[in-house]
Amino acid sequence: MPGLVGQFGITSSFYIGTFISTVGLAGGTTSLFYGKIKAKLSFNSIVILALFLWSAGFILISQAPFSWVISVSIILFGIGMGTVIPTIPVWI
Repeated sequence: MPGLVGQFGITSSFYIGTFISTVGLAGGTTSLFYGKIKAKLSFNSIVILALFLWSAGFILISQAPFSWVISVSIILFGIGMGTVIPTIPVWI
């Protein structure tokens, strides 16, 4: 991650840490709504949704022309984490 954001001139430890912590914040926030998500979707649907979000995040980050695109991709990845992390222990 530091090397990737460094390509956009972001070298401050604070800003790099902010990018990295965004994953946890997005995942944690999404996990708070897991009960509502589970009430509407099956385990399979939740995992497929997470895989879609991860894929979208990785595709975006690989094509990122601006630092804000990295932020969006990190948020998508974090939301995917927030949906699948509570699902796997309950499902398996």
